Amino acid sequence: MINFQQRKALDSVVRHLDYFASTVKNFLNLSRIEKGEMLVHKRKIMLKEEIIDFSIEEFAKLASEKNIHILNQIEPGIIVVGDKDLLLIVTNNLIGNAIKYGIPNGKIVLSARLLNGHYQIEVYNDGRPFTPEEKEKLFKKFSRLSSPESKKTQGTGLGLFIAKQIVEQHGGVIWAESRENGNAFIFQLERGN
Repeated sequence: MINFQQRKALDSVVRHLDYFASTVKNFLNLSRIEKGEMLVHKRKIMLKEEIIDFSIEEFAKLASEKNIHILNQIEPGIIVVGDKDLLLIVTNNLIGNAIKYGIPNGKIVLSARLLNGHYQIEVYNDGRPFTPEEKEKLFKKFSRLSSPESKKTQGTGLGLFIAKQIVEQHGGVIWAESRENGNAFIFQLERGN
């Protein structure tokens, strides 16, 4: 049995190890992108079952710590064409960011809709809507917003850049929209059925 103080110290160590592991992964992915070595192995994938559910599970503890409710509105059985491992990097980044920059006791809403033969997948979170100036910095390498929220969170400024490269390698696009009470990150994937 461990006491409260020991539990707090262990949780801190785990958070730091998670951050370092994430940082190493980001730099390895950046290296692969810059060397042209990010190979995309496309196949038909179940969007909810093989991608989204795994990402939600990955961040369940972090969401619980901030009391953020994740509402997954993506229907089962949607099939997209893509590289499962690379698309997990995209969804892990977007859901992780939604939790990091979302407000405590807020919500994250995941949805998908079919439009012109492509699925648009949206990750929305309650939080301070970003400004037009901040929007220009998104998806750029080593770019982080200088907001009060970003000063409290660790990051390399590579996650959205890598997500953009992966989505574009799949022939899709990714963008962000500021909403009245939060922000949405939307990306497009080819329909597989």
